[in-house]
Amino acid sequence: MKPWKTPAEYMELVRELGYGAVVFPVDCNAPKELIRELKDRLDDAGITIGEVGVWRNLMASDPAEAEAHMSFSIGQMELAEEVGARCCVNISGAAGEVWDGCYAGNYSERTRERIIEQTRRIIDAVNPQHASYTIEPMPWMLPDSPDSYLSLIRDVDRKQFGVHLDFCNMISSPARYLNAGDFIRECFDKLSPYIRSIHIKDCAVDQHALPFSVLEKRVGEGALPLDLVLKLANGLDEDMPLFTEHLDHNEDYAYSADYLRALAQKTGQRFK
Repeated sequence: MKPWKTPAEYMELVRELGYGAVVFPVDCNAPKELIRELKDRLDDAGITIGEVGVWRNLMASDPAEAEAHMSFSIGQMELAEEVGARCCVNISGAAGEVWDGCYAGNYSERTRERIIEQTRRIIDAVNPQHASYTIEPMPWMLPDSPDSYLSLIRDVDRKQFGVHLDFCNMISSPARYLNAGDFIRECFDKLSPYIRSIHIKDCAVDQHALPFSVLEKRVGEGALPLDLVLKLANGLDEDMPLFTEHLDHNEDYAYSADYLRALAQKTGQRFK
């Protein structure tokens, strides 16, 4: 989204893009007056606040850094509850220097225990009644499949632990890529009771990069059955937000939103 300075300018950008749902545009450290005005303007316009993002490594090796990230996570969870967001979202974190990096330690039993402990701590600190805490799936850290997400839901054992669905991030093997429709159906079949927000993205295999490389693409420029995603999302609650991400320019976001709206209209599906 283009830069903005005032809530009025922000709302003009939302209208320009035709969005019915947004990621809340400021964090918990923003002035309370700004947070309140943004929430009020979004509520008045009937815009769903889909997500409040964290994007910090709770697995940081330095204890002081990890604790600072935990404090921010709790603040973001409080913000999500305050503004009526559907969820607060983070990744589980990486057992290495790069916050979203690929490390063997990401799959250790101790890492899994920490994910459970940290998720409980965030939820219990806020006791949210509306917003859910969620973890975005990743190709090389937990959760990386519908079953591993369900396992975390069982073991965290908190009502307000939900699912942020990013099916594209979990397409990490040729089998999942070549049978993407079946895999996407599996995601919805197993996780639909818990889904609070969805990333809708596309991807394609780079057939010149061995042994296997799948690249994220702008919607419509990959191989995923996005019409199926819209159909399955249409079966969830009426405010379910679908977000595109990782695009370079405002025009790319406008294109993606228009593409998905046209696809939804063509297939008789609604699109938030």
